[in-house]
Parts: sequence; C-alpha cells; structure tokens
Amino acid sequence: MSEFTVFLGALPVYLTLTVISASAAIITAAYYLWAIQRMMLGPLNEKYRALPDVNWRERLTLYPLGVLIIIFGFYPAAIIDLIEHSLGTLIQPFQ
Repeated sequence: MSEFTVFLGALPVYLTLTVISASAAIITAAYYLWAIQRMMLGPLNEKYRALPDVNWRERLTLYPLGVLIIIFGFYPAAIIDLIEHSLGTLIQPFQ
C-alpha cells in the first residue's frame, strides 16, 4: 500500500519513471506470489506431517499484528502523523 502512495505522488512529476517503477513492482509481486505458491502450496513433505498446526499462543500474537497491518494499510496517516516530527528532524540537515 505504501508503494501506491509513493507512485501516486511521483506520477505528476516523473510520469515515465513512475510507470516503469510501478510495472517493476507489479512484476516482482507476481513473481513473489508464484514462488511462494510453488514452495508452500505443493504436496506435503512426509517428514513434516507430524508437526502441529498453529496453536493458540501463536494466534494470540498473529491476530493483533494482522489487524494492525490492515489498519495501517488502509489508513497510513495514523502512523505517518506519529513519525512526522522525527522525520522532519532527521532530514533537516539535508535541506
């Protein structure tokens, strides 16, 4: 989602470079999904058959992280507002 925000901001200024960069990001995402599918969704290796599924402790840590990822993906201003002052201080010497 953050890539979309960057591409949207760069589009009016650098049209050609933004189109090339967005295309590269789309191709990379497609290749990544294809590779993950081949690695994770193939036939089950017999030596891993005895391993248990995700237990309640793992779910307890994963669900809140998933919720935060979705919230910040759809509303990045919530986190950007928190780090705006620190980022301004960091980039001040370069301006």
